[in-house]
Amino acid sequence: MNRLQTSASVFAGVLWAVMPGMPLCAATATWPTPDLDTWVYKEANQPGSRTEAPSWFNTNLVVDPITGQFHPQPGNDTDPARLGSVLFAFNSASRIMPGLAPSRYQITSATMTASCIFYGQQPALYENQPVTNEHVVAEFANNNVTWQKPVELYGVGLAGGYTGYEFGQGFTVGPPLLDEITHPYYVGGHYNVLPIVGSSSIPGAYVDVSNSVTGGFSATEPGNVTVPFTPTPWAIGTANLPRGDPLPTISTFTFTIDLDAAGAKLYLQQSLANGAVAFIVSSLHATTDYGGSGVYPSWYTKESNVPAALMPQLVIDYQILPAGVPGDYNGNGVVDAADYVLWRNGGPLQNEVDDLGSVTAQDYNAWRARFGNTAAASASLGGGAPIPEPATIVVALLWSTWSIATARNRRV
Repeated sequence: MNRLQTSASVFAGVLWAVMPGMPLCAATATWPTPDLDTWVYKEANQPGSRTEAPSWFNTNLVVDPITGQFHPQPGNDTDPARLGSVLFAFNSASRIMPGLAPSRYQITSATMTASCIFYGQQPALYENQPVTNEHVVAEFANNNVTWQKPVELYGVGLAGGYTGYEFGQGFTVGPPLLDEITHPYYVGGHYNVLPIVGSSSIPGAYVDVSNSVTGGFSATEPGNVTVPFTPTPWAIGTANLPRGDPLPTISTFTFTIDLDAAGAKLYLQQSLANGAVAFIVSSLHATTDYGGSGVYPSWYTKESNVPAALMPQLVIDYQILPAGVPGDYNGNGVVDAADYVLWRNGGPLQNEVDDLGSVTAQDYNAWRARFGNTAAASASLGGGAPIPEPATIVVALLWSTWSIATARNRRV
């Protein structure tokens, strides 16, 4: 990530300094083209400088007649089921001030548009509904592969030590950053760029969907192994067509991010805090190279010589909220027993101090040290209030519940 702020972000920082504690007005930020895009495919030559980046499903798979599932390939961190995809990254620091607590970025909507050209011997058919793992397996098992598949949008996970994105051309001191001369695969073939969704069971955690259809290797699961599953994309590309209609050879899709999907909002908030927003477009169109059979969607990149309307674009409606109280995990303005209950239940947590995006013992220690703090006292630890133990908290919650119920009865 280029850590130099543009004039727009510097102005936002000055405005915030002039009016501390006041939320900035709701605003819309638009990126008319990505600042970085790359083809995520093992065999790609110069993947960051291509004018098109195809997405398709690995066809070198066999269904086991006994299990009814694809045979998971032991080495499918080199040839994953989602064999071809494309990464689009936007330098959000050029429009929105980075570096704030993630919870201060109130996101109303986020929409990306992208266009592709369909190659292949078959017409691509429009689909705006999810496709299940079982459906894809059944098509292969019955030798009845269809071309009505959705195009899907996911978050981006980085492996191989990469911690962010380099939008400039200069050398950056510190951990390695992904740029357009970096191949998305390790030397030797293993991928270091992966599509992710939020975990439905662990708040703040993300799941690698590269081999969701087949099972096998996973960059995020314990032991690096996953069973087959059906992920819920953060967006499915839509077009102004009825389902099942043939798609134009050149088609534009709108991806409206589902902010209620597991992990999506937190991912965007953390991305804005880091100064870079990135997505992966993936699809399960089964084909051979360049659509020798089937359907082969090939996405225009910023290097394409196409009209502006066909370029990948990102629009985010947002508001920057006032600084919260560190340790106030439910955002009610005070560090109290309710924050402990939220932490104990696994979050999600606002105003974290340690290990952002995860719910850990460090979060409990941070809450405990700040118990009783309000906005006026948040600069000091403890706030002068006694630090309760968990048993005391339970008693306090019971007393609070009884008091509220009694007060309500008195008003009847």
